[in-house]
Amino acid sequence: MNPTSIETDPLHDFGVPFGDLAVGKGFVTPQQVRECLDLQAQRTQQGQTPRLGDLMVELGYLLPHQLEMILKEQKESPISKIRNFEMISRLGEGGMGYVMKARRLSDDRIVALKVLFPKLAADEQYIARFEREAEIGLTLDHPNLV
Repeated sequence: MNPTSIETDPLHDFGVPFGDLAVGKGFVTPQQVRECLDLQAQRTQQGQTPRLGDLMVELGYLLPHQLEMILKEQKESPISKIRNFEMISRLGEGGMGYVMKARRLSDDRIVALKVLFPKLAADEQYIARFEREAEIGLTLDHPNLV
């Protein structure tokens, strides 16, 4: 990974997906995002942990100041500011939202935290479904469920 990359901000690849922001700002094309995602997957299989933005800079698709701008916007997104939780890493994504590895600040416990996509949070039906899913999840006890 580029030694000048921003590695100290654990939230910089959460919130609004990095590629979506980069395309939305007109910095890159969807094809360039796909190319970088493919490269990221290849390097991950090789045991590396490249950040999407760092790869875009490495390939010349983004300038360092553009990377900084996107990271700042991501950090200010609502997902990075969920009260009483410190986001550690992104575990995955489903149809309704992201699953984050997080630390609950009240007891320092590591938890999986599901966060509803902002675009769905405005829809009361999705909120009700999300809440039902959470309530049901609390009743389940299995080592392979989070």
